[in-house]
Amino acid sequence: MRSQHSSGSSLRRKKREWTIPTINFPENERGEYPKFVIQIKSSWQKEIPVQYFIKGPGADEPPLGLFTIRKEDGSIYVHSPLDREQKDSYKLIAVAKDSDGKNVEQPVDIMIKVIDQNDNKPEFTSSTFYGYVAEGATPGTSFMNITATDKDQKDSLNGIIRYSILSQEPELPSRNMFTISSQTGLITVQSTGLDRELVNKYTLTIRAADLEGAGLFAEATAIITITDTNDNAPQFETKEVTVEVRENEIDYDVTSLSVTDKDEPNSPSWKANYSIVFGNERQQFAMETDLHNNGVLKLVKRLDYEKSKQHRVIIEVRNQIPLTSTMPLSSATVIINVLDVNEAPIFDPETKVDKKSENLPVGSTVTSCSAKDPDNAQDQIVRYRMGSDPAKWFEIESDTGIIKLVSKMDRESPYVENSIYTATILAYDDDDVVMLLLKKVVEPGIYEVPLKVTDSGKPQLSQVTGLQVQVCDCHDNGACKERIAAAAFGISSILAILGAILALLLLVLLLLLFVKRRRNVKKEPLLPEEDVRDNIYYYDEEGGGEEDQDYDLSQLHRGLDARPEVVRNDVAPLLLAPQYRPRPANPDEIGNFIDENLKTADNDPTAPPYDSLLVFDYEGGGSEAESLSSVNSSTNSDLDQDYDHLNDWGPRFKKLAEMYGGGEE
Repeated sequence: MRSQHSSGSSLRRKKREWTIPTINFPENERGEYPKFVIQIKSSWQKEIPVQYFIKGPGADEPPLGLFTIRKEDGSIYVHSPLDREQKDSYKLIAVAKDSDGKNVEQPVDIMIKVIDQNDNKPEFTSSTFYGYVAEGATPGTSFMNITATDKDQKDSLNGIIRYSILSQEPELPSRNMFTISSQTGLITVQSTGLDRELVNKYTLTIRAADLEGAGLFAEATAIITITDTNDNAPQFETKEVTVEVRENEIDYDVTSLSVTDKDEPNSPSWKANYSIVFGNERQQFAMETDLHNNGVLKLVKRLDYEKSKQHRVIIEVRNQIPLTSTMPLSSATVIINVLDVNEAPIFDPETKVDKKSENLPVGSTVTSCSAKDPDNAQDQIVRYRMGSDPAKWFEIESDTGIIKLVSKMDRESPYVENSIYTATILAYDDDDVVMLLLKKVVEPGIYEVPLKVTDSGKPQLSQVTGLQVQVCDCHDNGACKERIAAAAFGISSILAILGAILALLLLVLLLLLFVKRRRNVKKEPLLPEEDVRDNIYYYDEEGGGEEDQDYDLSQLHRGLDARPEVVRNDVAPLLLAPQYRPRPANPDEIGNFIDENLKTADNDPTAPPYDSLLVFDYEGGGSEAESLSSVNSSTNSDLDQDYDHLNDWGPRFKKLAEMYGGGEE
């Protein structure tokens, strides 16, 4: 047996057994096909005719026809180039048979191994790789990997890949800021100077080549983002600010301080925290950070001009996270000048308790009160007046604060509780009083006066409030004189009440005249008095007595009850009855209840009388009148009927004869 890729000598069988070594055949072999691969021979070929056959993948199994054998001499051929990346070996089975088709040798395996060629270049796992490294990273800091693969044989030069950096954009602060491991593709910081504020993104061009970097190659892009660290301290734009604040203000924004920071906006390295490091010993100020990263100095406790006319506050700013290196912090100074505001006098003490007998003579001095004006810089006079004195017992001297008794005290007064009577004294200075004067005479009473109060700030703020003012006849101490109840009404109110009384009296007189006229009208009875049955009562007035309800209703039904052969035609229509409103529990709703149900009854198609022909019977047994049922079959109108015969029917039809007969009008 010989092969194109073996030593060329024939193989001899031993003990009538044959073996074939592995055959190496290169992939992508160029030239004309079919190409000779190997020849096999049996030792029986010299003695008898022998034919050779092969089977297996590439012969009689897919891919069919890739390998064939000459039956006469055992030469095996390949008919198209082999591709190691698709199949790296083929196992064929060779058989030698005589002319009768019997095996003259045992089947033998033929192993064909496809030899790799460098026919595939490396392929990156992604066209673009993304990495992140913090600014200020030291050389040797590794942060991302580049990977590529090669379809060629891994343990051969054809599949060994090497990596390299071809270019860096931008080349700042140097052109070799990064390096890559040629074997693993690990990218590492090579030089110092990474600064996000200088360059926040780098683009590298990476090459991967086989044959240890000297063969086929591919290229990819690596984008490196420099992440922010807190390497820049925030700086105040203004180092000193002077503002003015009125004393006694609270929850007030004194000023706003802005800062700059080169770090990434809205990151913890950029966001600012403010603190007061000097001038806040009384905890009167506080710092807040607004939505725009500015520091707002707030007033949380009232300032007192008389205690301190100026405050100096030093504010320091830092980021939410510590700085990556030691550097000085920025600070700003705020000078607050306090503006004097006229303040109300202050009583000392605020509550004063005195004991006096209820028999204290009128005109006696009860006690005295003293108040001080905190506005030391203003030369003002403190004056006094009564605030609350419900029993009107006291008056106070406006200049001295001496309280005197103007009316007798009474321990049993409803204004005294547990033997204690409470009065309120007001103190004011020259600037505290606003005089409200009457421009014209008005009726006594209580009036609501809208009062607008405006401050002197910038911008000016104002508020409108209602001030209740009582107009009355006053005592010397300013208290209202007692008035009778009728005097509490004004002239217009009294005139209105008198007019209403007169209108009511006129209405009552008209109603009495109407009732009297109705009673004088006599109604002619429908039937003569002598013809009325004993169990039916007749009244010539609008109302009757209680006894008129006691009568026999069965007499009204005797006619049809006694004649069952008469059929009524007034059958209720087969319609759905409307819903009537139930009687309300509230008596005030009775009127609405009657009106609504009256409207419902007027439009109720199921309520009698029905639009049908009725059959009438005589009024009772022994009646001289005959039946009126002839109307049932009449086709003439009322004008065509002759009612003269009603005169012959007796006294009970006298009225009908007068109404419909041809007699007297």
